[in-house]
Amino acid sequence: MHNPRRAVYNAKLNEFFAGDLTYGSCGSSGLGIELWTSTDGQSWTAGACAHGRGSDDRESFWVDNEPTSGTYGRMYISFNDFAYNNGALSLVYSDDGKTWNGPVRLTSSFVRDVQITGTPAGTTRYEGSNSTVFVAAMNEGGGGNAQRQNLIFKSLDGGKTWTSITIDEPFSPPGDAFCASNSYFYQVNPIWRHMGWGGPAVGPDGVVHYDYAGAGTNGDHGDIFYTRSTNNGKTWSKPKKLNTDKDAQYKTQ
Repeated sequence: MHNPRRAVYNAKLNEFFAGDLTYGSCGSSGLGIELWTSTDGQSWTAGACAHGRGSDDRESFWVDNEPTSGTYGRMYISFNDFAYNNGALSLVYSDDGKTWNGPVRLTSSFVRDVQITGTPAGTTRYEGSNSTVFVAAMNEGGGGNAQRQNLIFKSLDGGKTWTSITIDEPFSPPGDAFCASNSYFYQVNPIWRHMGWGGPAVGPDGVVHYDYAGAGTNGDHGDIFYTRSTNNGKTWSKPKKLNTDKDAQYKTQ
């Protein structure tokens, strides 16, 4: 198995689902997204194939566990499909874990999948009768030390259609040098490969949070930044540096 990402609990189905990239699964000779299921979290059974084109990467799993949502119990998996336009950001969804719809293309070409999450229906500022689904993503600008752009994709209709939202201005990535084994990737010396990907989270009243890594202030090699939306992802605050260490204290190896 390769690159494990997520296990979720589906309250409607009263069942756990775990998803992973596996070689040779789903009728392909490459990487597909295979599932396992459990009713107790201890004994697991091989389940459905969520996607099987053979060149998938960075899958991320989320389930809508809000009983008031019109899509209660729906599960979503976002991923990069490298068998389609060199890694188009894509998504599949299912109401029973057995039959998966899609893939829905969130982009026509490569934009890095970061993480999927959602705002439950019924919160103070929710939109419509369904939970809002968010897929955080990053435009890596062609890799290396090129400028990055944080994006979030938003769906109000259970994953069928999506709106792209720019979180903040382009920014320089953290790090010191190109990776020797693959110059597309940038590294924090001596060996830590990191492109600046972050993580989204949701809170009450339609507040959506996002943190990520970028080039530090005053010449520092990397800092942690935070931004949030108070209107369910429509607009975002100016990023704020979270770490309090002194600038430029990190030295390359």
